[in-house]
Amino acid sequence: MAYSDNLALIGCQPVVFETSAGLRPADATQSRPLGFGILSFGIFLGFGILGFGISPLAPATTPPITQTASATLSTADITPTMLTRASQFRAATQTDTGRFRSAVYLYESRSAKDYGSAPEKLAERIALLGFTSVYMTITSSGGTAPKAATPQALAWRKAFIRAAHARGVLVHQWTLRRPPLFLYDQEVINDCNIVLDYNKSVAPDERFDGVSADLEPHDSDSRPKELTKLWDMPNAVPGGGCDILLKRTLDVLALAKKTIAPLPLLQAVNVIVQNLYDDNKVENGDARQFLKTCDVLIVMAYSDTKEGVWKKAEPILRSAKNKPATVSVCIKTSHSPSRGPNDRTTLQLKGWDNMIDAVKYILSKSAPIPAFRGLDIFEYDGFEHLWTDTVPPPKPQPPPATKK
Repeated sequence: MAYSDNLALIGCQPVVFETSAGLRPADATQSRPLGFGILSFGIFLGFGILGFGISPLAPATTPPITQTASATLSTADITPTMLTRASQFRAATQTDTGRFRSAVYLYESRSAKDYGSAPEKLAERIALLGFTSVYMTITSSGGTAPKAATPQALAWRKAFIRAAHARGVLVHQWTLRRPPLFLYDQEVINDCNIVLDYNKSVAPDERFDGVSADLEPHDSDSRPKELTKLWDMPNAVPGGGCDILLKRTLDVLALAKKTIAPLPLLQAVNVIVQNLYDDNKVENGDARQFLKTCDVLIVMAYSDTKEGVWKKAEPILRSAKNKPATVSVCIKTSHSPSRGPNDRTTLQLKGWDNMIDAVKYILSKSAPIPAFRGLDIFEYDGFEHLWTDTVPPPKPQPPPATKK
């Protein structure tokens, strides 16, 4: 059954564009209702997974419930605690109201391993949590171009995207994150063509809905070795190394947008860049400059406290000013045990309730700002550990070496 057929069954008609890659669901406001009458647990929770789009501020309407609870819960395979927490998260992110969106990053290789025979289960869980979009990587962050997917990997990808679309969830390819892109235009075009070629080769309901870019000139792992010394924050000045790299970042995004048009382009940004611009140390890197090319910015506001998240998100939200619903705030819920118990970038180690409190706080601060689009999560695997109380214990850090 096609994506449009599934949406019609639940009372929603998708908007589509004819593109060079074929028909795709438009990134415009759509109702995405999945009402869940939770009969099997003896309770009733009215969920509405609602509108998603470039302008999600207008509330969407929820048609009558058209799916049975037993089918939904059987596919998602969740516990009563997970169900309660899903309701808490949806309420905290306010996706039920249709006012805001929420997206989650997803590693395809990891998800295909964990949900190898059940991509529909993963899609159902993502939808149940109220996520309206997925940013899914099919490439590595290394310097080499991605290899062609194996038949098994390709089949899983198509099945997952098809299942996500059937539940009204958009899937963007998380790409444009390799160091060579800072050096060669052709590498940018090559990565964009991977999306376009894939979309041309599959059915309409198996296509990516856009591109989520992740160019990070401030990150030493994301820059080519040839440009390592260019990023010199302590000595940043207009026209200096930092400024050159930021100008190249904007140029790469402009080329990517031209190549993939009319697919939407999203870009991850760090407050470091905005702060440099606000302090007049660079001439490139302001949120409004990014938004001349990108449809959406994703602020990677990683911190282990809600106040820390807001401190990193606010400057970019304020800078976007009169660009409504163009900036998402992303929090980190993943954690590598090797980082130890004092990881200051993630909310995972402080538990589910603390994460929900942080989300509520971030929404209360962000909602009055017109540019705010919604809350995103990096990334699903870590979030699921929180959701299911299976967070691995952090490894103790070795004592500091003593001087002899």
